[in-house]
Amino acid sequence: MSAALPRHLLVILKHIYDWSAFNGEHPFCDSNKISIKSQKNGILDASEWFYNDARAVGDSGQLIIAAIDRLATFFKDMRFSDKPSECSLVTFSVDPNTLTKEAKKIIELAEKWSLLIKIPGGQHDRNSMRVDDKFQLNPMLAPRWDLPVARRGTVSLKASEANAIFDSEYAGNFEEVNKGRVDRMTAPFFGKAPVTKGNQGELL
Repeated sequence: MSAALPRHLLVILKHIYDWSAFNGEHPFCDSNKISIKSQKNGILDASEWFYNDARAVGDSGQLIIAAIDRLATFFKDMRFSDKPSECSLVTFSVDPNTLTKEAKKIIELAEKWSLLIKIPGGQHDRNSMRVDDKFQLNPMLAPRWDLPVARRGTVSLKASEANAIFDSEYAGNFEEVNKGRVDRMTAPFFGKAPVTKGNQGELL
């Protein structure tokens, strides 16, 4: 969760210790253990601290946070769907040539402020020789949305999805593109066939 940064690790441990002391557990005294409850609360507080501490200032900062909120919601809705495509949804890939100028800018700023972590080497597209950019949501943010901290599997974003997430001009399309992705993972997976002459709404 700390992404190998000592400062983040110390912040996590500080919040866990504070919760343990608050709950009367006397951590590190007489071999007393820190409860799971204190650990969970401490981790959530550390995640909330990072969410607020890593904000960029000004209008750009608000746009970055709004984009991260949409991205995390996108991951969470897929993770808790009936049949998620990946078991650990915190990483996405995208063809940078399909992004709007604003979406590129927001992704670059989000990486600068460590809200996104760029994965070296990118992601090879399955249908071509293209290598897409690949980013992971900073694991310090993961607990805030009940997301995993481990990176495993990658969600490939279409242009419409990426721009709806990262470009405020297209943010109004987010609910629609998010629903379109999640619906494919939500039961019933096979609905009714289109009503045409000869099948009159038969089940697939």
